[in-house]
Amino acid sequence: MTALSGPLIGSVFGLIFVLANAGSLPQPVGAMLQGIAFAVFVAIVLTLRRRTGRPAAQARAAGPGFGSGFWLVVACELGAIVVGLVVLNGPLDVPQAGVAWMRLRFAGLEQEICWRRIRGPVVACRRAPCARRSPPPLGVLRQRGAERIASAARGDHIDLEGQMSTTQDPYGAPPQATGGASGPRAGFWKRFGASFIDGLILAVPYLIIAFAVHPILGYAVYLLAGIAYFTYFEGGPKGQTLGKQALGIRVIDLATGGPIGFGRGFIRYIGRIVSAIVIYLGYLWMLWDPEKQTWHDKMAGCVVVPTASYPVS
Repeated sequence: MTALSGPLIGSVFGLIFVLANAGSLPQPVGAMLQGIAFAVFVAIVLTLRRRTGRPAAQARAAGPGFGSGFWLVVACELGAIVVGLVVLNGPLDVPQAGVAWMRLRFAGLEQEICWRRIRGPVVACRRAPCARRSPPPLGVLRQRGAERIASAARGDHIDLEGQMSTTQDPYGAPPQATGGASGPRAGFWKRFGASFIDGLILAVPYLIIAFAVHPILGYAVYLLAGIAYFTYFEGGPKGQTLGKQALGIRVIDLATGGPIGFGRGFIRYIGRIVSAIVIYLGYLWMLWDPEKQTWHDKMAGCVVVPTASYPVS
C-alpha cells in the first residue's frame, strides 16, 4: 500500500465515526466535536499530501493492486456507510445499529486490502521477471584467488566467513540493508498495564469536571484530552505515553522502525475506538496476529515493541 492510502483511509473512517456519533450528544458539545473532527481531518489530508506528493504519482509507484481501482472500492465503501447510516437513522429508526454497520463495511475494506497486498506482488512479478545475476567472468575470479593467495603468503589474516557476511557475496553484489521492525513484539499484559496507567491519568480531569461541572462536559474534555495525549506521545520521537514508559514499551513504524508521526498517532487513537466497538475484539486481535497488532495498530501501520530491543534514541 502507498504511504498515503493507509493514514487517509483511517482518517476518513475516524471522521465518519465522530460525525455519526457526536450528533446524539447535547448541543453545543456535539457540534463542537464534529467541527474539531472535520478540522483535524483536513489537517491530516494536507499534511499527507505535502509529505507524500500527488496521489496519482503514489498510485503509480505502488504498482499493481493499489491504483485507481482500489480508490474506487474505497469510495464505494464510504458511500455504503453514508447510505446505510441514513437508512438506519431514517426509515428503519435503529440508530444503535450504525456502529455495527460501520464495522461491517470496514471489515470488507480490510479484506480488499489484504487481497490486493497478495495479488500486487504476483502481478508485478509476472509483468517484470526477476533479474538474474550472472557470475563474474573467469578472469575476475582468478584475479581474486591470486590476491588472496598472495595475502596469505604475506601472513595477512583473512576472515573469509566475515568477509562473505559483512562485505559482499561471491558474485560481487553489495549487501542488502534490512530495515523495519523485525524483532520481538510487546506482550499482551505489558500493553494492558500501559493502557491501564494511561486510563488512570486521563480519568483525573474527567472526574473533576464531571462532578464539579457536568458529566457531558467531563466526557468532552476526556475525549479531547485523550486525542491530545495519545497523538502527542505516541506520534512523537519516543513513541511512548507515560504508561508505555513505565512498562518499557514503545510504538514504532512497522516498515521503517521509526516514529509514526502525529498524523498517524491521531489515526491510532481513533482506531482505539474502533477496536473497542465489538466487545474489545480489536484489542484481543493481537493474541493471534503474526505481528501482534491490534486493529488500531493496523490502521496506523505500526507495532508495539519492547524498548530493550528497540531503545529510544
